[in-house]
Amino acid sequence: MWFFARLMTGEFRSLGETLDAALAACHAHGDHWEAGFTHLMRAKLLGERPEDADRALAAFEAAQDSWGTAEALCARGEAYERAGRLDEAAADFERAALAAANLGARSQVPVFKARLASVRVRTAADDEARAGARELFAEAAREAGELGNEAVSTARLLLVQHHGHDGDTALARDQLDLLESEFTASTPGLFAGVAGGLRGWLACLDGAYDEALRHLAHAVSQLETLAYLVSPYLVVSQFATAAWAKGGLGRPGPAEDGARLLGAYDAHSGTADGIGFRPFTTQTETSVRARAEHALRAALTPDTYARCHAEGAALRVKEAAALV
Repeated sequence: MWFFARLMTGEFRSLGETLDAALAACHAHGDHWEAGFTHLMRAKLLGERPEDADRALAAFEAAQDSWGTAEALCARGEAYERAGRLDEAAADFERAALAAANLGARSQVPVFKARLASVRVRTAADDEARAGARELFAEAAREAGELGNEAVSTARLLLVQHHGHDGDTALARDQLDLLESEFTASTPGLFAGVAGGLRGWLACLDGAYDEALRHLAHAVSQLETLAYLVSPYLVVSQFATAAWAKGGLGRPGPAEDGARLLGAYDAHSGTADGIGFRPFTTQTETSVRARAEHALRAALTPDTYARCHAEGAALRVKEAAALV
């Protein structure tokens, strides 16, 4: 459990080394289940490594650990999804949902169903398949709401993004309203910040860039209370959306700050500052990044864009957050 100390003290840059050392210790002592668990944590925390999920899955299946099997399948599915291997991702999410259901882990079933639906809706070959994926989405959201044990429902987060990509921002906001209605007085502000960031994204989709910036500035102020300790990517992820909004205003001053924010996003999203819970799917991240650059290049000369982007890449996360 060494890596928990790194997480709780915010020492993310040495997290990979700590997990490597933990794995070496597990193998030295022949503890295959612990090695599998550490591979799972490395897959979840560092991402982009389906081989970690493969090894975790093998260890949990050998130990006949249904919970570990379901979690490893989901982790591998997420890695496949990030790599664009959507059919393989769907197969893993479906297996994860079945494993969780067989185990009786009711709280996890809607999570895996929602991830499955988010992939199926993108790979649907016809209207019937697309309708089936949408129904699976709705089913996952209903089940998550009935259980009510997630501070932020993964199913609703994914459904918001699905409606946004479909161009139905009103339906997306309805889902956000439902998500926020489940917040209580004890819900950390960090989760309200996630919802606020999504509202900023939806405003960008509608071309309401001033409104987007208001949502994003408030989201960052809510996220900063905890995100630097538990998931710095939650702050970093706001940079690309804010860059899009500032570029969308079409004025050089805000656009220059937007280019700096995009530079900071590019610099930090692939580093230790980019680890942790990712509210946006890979599809959303890719779309936001592309639309931000397009808006900024339309507002700035090539030289100004390049200069400001480089300046942003040199900023620390907290310095960039101040620009939002």
